[in-house]
Amino acid sequence: MASIKEILSIENARSKPEDYSVVHLFADGSFYRAYDFSAWLCVKFINSFKPTRRVYKNLNADAVYIGFPLTSLEKWMPLSATVIQQENKSVDLILPEGTIPSPLNVEILMEEYSEWKSSVPLSEPRQESDAKSPLEKPTGSSNQHRIGAMSLLMQVLQFPVESKSPLESQQFLLDIRKEILKLFV
Repeated sequence: MASIKEILSIENARSKPEDYSVVHLFADGSFYRAYDFSAWLCVKFINSFKPTRRVYKNLNADAVYIGFPLTSLEKWMPLSATVIQQENKSVDLILPEGTIPSPLNVEILMEEYSEWKSSVPLSEPRQESDAKSPLEKPTGSSNQHRIGAMSLLMQVLQFPVESKSPLESQQFLLDIRKEILKLFV
């Protein structure tokens, strides 16, 4: 994946009218991520994805992003959209003609984008821990941890993974992981 500096440079390089209908999707592991203006295009014209806004200390700037699994691209791609594969596993998704209001008023578009970006709350920075693993740093009574761990174990055992989609299974795993982190960190 491109560095965040390169990504933001690409996002800020929109100069021609046709650039404002391009969603840049960057491969990050098994997910595509869209940043800043591309993220706004996704939320406004494709789906109500949950955006995350994060500060990047090395750039002294913040960015908003959304993401979805690589395998879901066709699910979220609007009809008549054009997909252009890039060399670095990223994808440019060109929204269908007429998606962006015509005639293009860049000032109004950028104002709407800026208002949206500033409305996304900053996510809390991750706190570093001296422990090598979240499980090595239990807090509170150990009996509470055993009860909580048993409850999570039962949820995992009762989850009908055979009848769930990969996305539902992934979401379940993410939810369980959050609960484990709450329990032990």
